[in-house]
Amino acid sequence: MIFGLNIGGGRRHPPPGELDVWIPVPKLAEVTSIPESTIRETLKKDFAATESGTTDCIIRLKSPEAAVKLVSVIRNWILTLTTQSETTTQ
Repeated sequence: MIFGLNIGGGRRHPPPGELDVWIPVPKLAEVTSIPESTIRETLKKDFAATESGTTDCIIRLKSPEAAVKLVSVIRNWILTLTTQSETTTQ
């Protein structure tokens, strides 16, 4: 799992219309080959992520645009890995 959604709000109690997303940074780093420090820095800078425990970052999405932006960032990290893999196998 590279991210999870807190739909019911039981973990951090987001207000109505907002959504908490938690990201296990070590797993995302493993999947994307992006260093954990880079992932954490990006999530904190671009999404005001907070640390939760030793592994997770939690992001509170307050708009559909923020959700699209987060998905785009993660997608780009995955596509970067895919592109690098394709280049090395050719």
